[in-house]
Amino acid sequence: AMQRVLVTGGSRGLGKAAVDEFKRRGWDVVSPSRAELNLASGDSIRNYCEGLAATGRLDALVHSAGVNWPRPLEQTSEDEWQLTLQVNLTAFRQMVQLLAPLLARGRVVALGSILGVVARPNRAAYSASKAGLLGVVRALALDLANQETLINAVCPGYVDTDMTRQNNSEEQLAEIAKSIPLGRLGLPEEISKLVVWLCSLENTYITGQGVLIDGGFTCH
Repeated sequence: AMQRVLVTGGSRGLGKAAVDEFKRRGWDVVSPSRAELNLASGDSIRNYCEGLAATGRLDALVHSAGVNWPRPLEQTSEDEWQLTLQVNLTAFRQMVQLLAPLLARGRVVALGSILGVVARPNRAAYSASKAGLLGVVRALALDLANQETLINAVCPGYVDTDMTRQNNSEEQLAEIAKSIPLGRLGLPEEISKLVVWLCSLENTYITGQGVLIDGGFTCH
């Protein structure tokens, strides 16, 4: 039978790269639009997941949707802080909780970031959400180990996506590339291959991990 995966944030960036890679490997991909699944709303998440549960099985869940508004600390609003934590972190826990029965013997991957492990200026909310993701991945991996659900985070470094280009000038991108041991930004498809592999039946024993994929950046 065709394997089925739910991917959030599948319309752009790393989510879209994951959707493309899953399709290339013959998976049935469910990738809701923001109108269908609003990750800022617990009610929307509940309604969507209950609807999905009614349609049968799910082999994998990939949470790739994320928000990032780089802001100096004094300019970070409470609303932005709460929304960043809700979309990047809480929504992931809500979905795993709601879909857990469907995901028995399945696989879950959250898209984390090296900014859950190291930091940059103006990233307090984003770093908090991505560090929290690593903590919740470890805890959920233990909670669902008895039903053989393998849960991991993939933590990219600097990848050539729209979000990276929005948040950095060409000069900054050149500086970043120089600071990476491999001398270049990552490609979305390099990240998606790891995401899809961790979701596949080839992954039989990796769970509760945050796998850094960053060209050696965090080795400094």
